[in-house]
Amino acid sequence: MEDMTHDRREPYPLSENPICSLDTWTSLRSLWDKECSSNEPQAEVLLGLLHRGFEICHQSEIPQEDKVDRICLYLEMAHGYKNRDSDPRGKLTEKAWRMLCQNYFKGEKNIYDFELATNPVVLDKLLWFFKPGFRYIDAQRNIPSWSRNHYEDKAVWYLVGLVRFVWFEYERYHCTDSGVIDYFHSKRPELVGILNDLHKLDILVPNIGTTSVSYGVDFDIDESVMTALRDLALQTDPQEHQVTEDVLFECANHCSTVSEALLCHSQAAQVWTLLEARRIEQVYQGDLKSAQAQVEEGQQALKRVQSR
Repeated sequence: MEDMTHDRREPYPLSENPICSLDTWTSLRSLWDKECSSNEPQAEVLLGLLHRGFEICHQSEIPQEDKVDRICLYLEMAHGYKNRDSDPRGKLTEKAWRMLCQNYFKGEKNIYDFELATNPVVLDKLLWFFKPGFRYIDAQRNIPSWSRNHYEDKAVWYLVGLVRFVWFEYERYHCTDSGVIDYFHSKRPELVGILNDLHKLDILVPNIGTTSVSYGVDFDIDESVMTALRDLALQTDPQEHQVTEDVLFECANHCSTVSEALLCHSQAAQVWTLLEARRIEQVYQGDLKSAQAQVEEGQQALKRVQSR
């Protein structure tokens, strides 16, 4: 009888060896770095790790330093998502962007995610990623477009919420560190630039919205904000707007005054004008109250003299 032992197959390795799971960000990041440092990184391996990154543990169970490292990695990988190629690198960029939108940019009303932005490293990385001013350089532009798709809609609302958080809603997180608060205040000009690229500068003017977004909240407007608005208004290019031919501009490629920018329908110019008018009105009302108080004080003094 023929010996059948030669027909026996060796057991498949996975049938006997234990299968482990990536249950910590540290272990996943180690595999990521190992794959990236190899001579020929495999896109499929990196795509799988990106898919797994936000599924590891519950958010609250991940150490703070791991949360910071994770969001920074995804932002770096998603950079340039609006002009990605169809090659493996482009697929990684798209995957990172979608994972951010699905797991981190959860909408303006979900303020849970903003807690991580109290870390200057994270806020700096977010402002780097959404850096405004690249409207004519698509390869470097990460500012999302409203109503372009579901993912970008999420990012738009997240950014609007982030602006509100950094501007004044950090108080909800009992953030009392004067250094962090000063840091937040220093970022207001950059936030103005982001709102400008989102076409949502009108939220800075309570109850006077030029779009459907108006929150009726008094933003603390300081000189740095007014300067940023004015600078944005003066960057308006008259050649890109329909302006009547009988209007002459001092410069061909930008506006010289806020009035010129208003003719070009610059939202920055409109908001600057409204805020400046409100400031002048507040000064006037303050002077009026002071004058009225002086008049009343004089009348009281006159009555005391007459009653003697």
